[in-house]
Formats: sequence, C-alpha cells, structure tokens
Amino acid sequence: MNVGVKREVLSLQVLVAELEAKAARKEYDAVDAQQFRNAVKDLPNQLDTVDCQELKILALRIWNQCVLLSNSAAAHQQVNVRLRHLACDLLALSSRAETEDEDALVTLVKFFGRTGRMWAETHNYAMAENSFNGAMEWWDKLIRNCPVASSPAQGVQRQTVLFSVYCWRAEMAWELQQKDVAYHLVVRAKALLPELPSEVSYLAMLCYNLAVQFHSSKDITESIKWLEESFEIYSKDPAMDPRKQARTLRLLANAYLVTKNYEKAMTSIIMANEEAEHPSGLYLLCKLNFILGRNEAAEDSGLQAVSHADA
Repeated sequence: MNVGVKREVLSLQVLVAELEAKAARKEYDAVDAQQFRNAVKDLPNQLDTVDCQELKILALRIWNQCVLLSNSAAAHQQVNVRLRHLACDLLALSSRAETEDEDALVTLVKFFGRTGRMWAETHNYAMAENSFNGAMEWWDKLIRNCPVASSPAQGVQRQTVLFSVYCWRAEMAWELQQKDVAYHLVVRAKALLPELPSEVSYLAMLCYNLAVQFHSSKDITESIKWLEESFEIYSKDPAMDPRKQARTLRLLANAYLVTKNYEKAMTSIIMANEEAEHPSGLYLLCKLNFILGRNEAAEDSGLQAVSHADA
C-alpha cells in the first residue's frame, strides 16, 4: 500500500472509530459526513494498492452505525443517508475483485437499494435514482456471475432484495408522478410473489395506499387500476384478512360508483359485504339499489346498516 493510500485508509479508520464513539454517546450532531467523503476522495484512482478486506470491514462498520442512527431523531437523516451512500461506495470498491462472491453482491444490491429509499425520503430524487441504478447494476453482476443461487435460502434472499428495490423505486416513481414507471415496477415485483408468499400483503398494501392517494386527488381511473391490483394480489395471500380485502372492495365500489359503472360497483360491494360486513358497505349497497330503482332492496340494506353492531 503506497503512502497516500495508507494515509487515507488511516484517516478513515480514525473517523470510523470516532463515529462509533459518538454513536455510543448519542452525539450525532457532531458527525460530519463530508469529512468521511474527503478522507477517501482519491481511493478510486488507487485501487490496485488498496487492501480490499480492510476497506470492506470499514464500510460495514460505517453501515452498522447508520443502522443505529436510524433510531435517532429525524434531524440526523441527512448525515445518515450520506454515510450510507459512502458505505455503499466503499463496499463497491472493496468488491471489485470479488465479482463471484454471492454474499457480497447480494449485500451491495441491498445496501444501494436501502440507500436509494432513504434518499427518496429526504426528497433528493437524483441521488435516490443514482442509488437505485447502482442496486440494479450490482443485481445484473450477480445474475451474470452467479446465475444460480448457492442454496434455497440464498435464492429467497436474492428475490427478497430485488422485490424490495422494485417496491421502493415504485414508491419514488409515484411521488414523481411517474405513473407508468410505478405500475411497471409493481408488475415486476408481483412476478416475484410466487417465490415470496410472505411479501403478498406488503405489495397489496402498497397498491392500496397508492389507490387512496389517487382517490383523494380525484384521479378515479388510476385509483381503480391500483385497487384492482391490490385486490388481485391480496386474494393470493393464504393469511388474508377479510376485513382488509373488504375495505379495498368498498373503496373500489365507491370508485366505480363515481364513474357510474353501476354493474361493477354492485359486484364489488356485494363481494365486500360477503368478505366482511360493515355499515359503510351496507350503506353503499343501499345507495346503489336506490340509484338502480330497487327501492325494496335499498330499504332492506339501509335497515341492516343502521342496525349493524358496528353502526
């Protein structure tokens, strides 16, 4: 290791030790993320003389402190995400010669994906996109160099990490009003569900939340599309909560009602009441029956609504 590189690595070691000491004392306000970046600014140009294992250990130590920092005040989020991004870059540098190390490649996909999500939460979408792109670049290297998972558990881990990246990127796309991009990413995540049954509920709720936002902004067509996705996805969950599915169907019925698609509205609200009867569902059924001129049925459902135990 030449003198310049050794000096940079030693400076980084000191900074990481100080970070750990400050974290132990919860003195996060004293952490300067830019100091870390300055300390290693020349490393990418001197890779042949860097001890990759040492760099990897330092990167993981920084990341572990960031995990602890996540539990502190929101005011420290900028420091956290900057340090996470640095940890990703250092880990990427340390892994340049380990392109067939499956664990290292999966970790890089996960770290870059999580960092992208945090950048998006701070509304720095350019840096978020940079991180998400990094995650997918490392995913491509993983598939190219380790096409078959080393074990069933590792296979699930791979798919879980990719699923998360798709979902986080979809959430950002929605924030940026990139509706088609968000939908495309959700479709990709949905394709992974047969291998990840425990993630069905998460993706269904993501679709439901997006639908609610669209419904609130009066974009009923988009709301219907996301509610239908949520319903379809959640119907495949063996641990499905009928009350949640009924809630989705009630909102879907209401959306169809707004668009005057009474037939689909009626089908949806009947299904909702079959899943889990609720006063709001019975009231909506009453309203639909009145609109369709079915006065006797409307009266019956109205009486059921007012006499329901949850009314």
